[in-house]
Amino acid sequence: MQRFCKYVMETALATQGDQGLLALEVLASMNQQGIIHPKKCAAICVALGTSQNREIAELSFSMLRILHSKFEAIMRRQYIRAVRAAYEYRRDVVRNLRGATCDPYLSVLHRMVEVLNTGSVRTRKNLYKDLCAETDLDLSQTSGLDMSQYLQRSLFILENLAFFEYASVDELDATTMAMERVFARASPLVTHAIETEVLGGTLLADKSEGISPRRLCVLAASSAVLSSIRDTITYLRQRYDLSSTPSKAPMRRDTINGRSFWLKISTIMATLDSRENMLTQCYAFVESS
Repeated sequence: MQRFCKYVMETALATQGDQGLLALEVLASMNQQGIIHPKKCAAICVALGTSQNREIAELSFSMLRILHSKFEAIMRRQYIRAVRAAYEYRRDVVRNLRGATCDPYLSVLHRMVEVLNTGSVRTRKNLYKDLCAETDLDLSQTSGLDMSQYLQRSLFILENLAFFEYASVDELDATTMAMERVFARASPLVTHAIETEVLGGTLLADKSEGISPRRLCVLAASSAVLSSIRDTITYLRQRYDLSSTPSKAPMRRDTINGRSFWLKISTIMATLDSRENMLTQCYAFVESS
């Protein structure tokens, strides 16, 4: 039975077509019968909730809603892994790494958030803080790390965080503060590394020819993510009034939409496409710091 379940799950995550839908329907039936442990369904439900196949997305949403209402204490520990699975599904199957849509501006994880908003604020705050932590990077621990994937995964997370439907000012404030902590810790280190290794210790000097392609990639990706964290914080604070009652939903400012933020992320996504782009990103980050 375990091998059969694994095969069905792999099939559901491999395609958006009829075969994927059939596999999900089998999983839904098994879930109703209590054959599958709830924690094994979290990644499937969240990932497939981002599918462009509406039938797949809606069925996975229905499954997640039932599981969360019955087993939130179990499910809350699975959501961070589920978001990682969603990123991989969007990358490998949907082939669209954007964390949101632009017409309208909407998180691709909006179904997951809709379910989370029916439960505990603690679950949401913990997940949002964990997502912010996923964007953090230690410059001394980058050996073997795929920097392109780090950049794309971080941007996927940040776009989702920017366009989530936050149920309270409290959790939105906790999210922006978590991003600020990541930025405050890493920004001085990345700035110093760029100044000494790319700019030669001063904005007037340039020794970028002497830096290895790998190291330049690391610094460019790191600074790109930090720039995007700063842009996400700015967007959220401009978009919402954070001065209202912490337990109430934040009030949107209608004068701010997501276009400017969306375009900034679109530019950042191309950071690693060329050496020129990487150098431009490094220079811009130091100048704005």
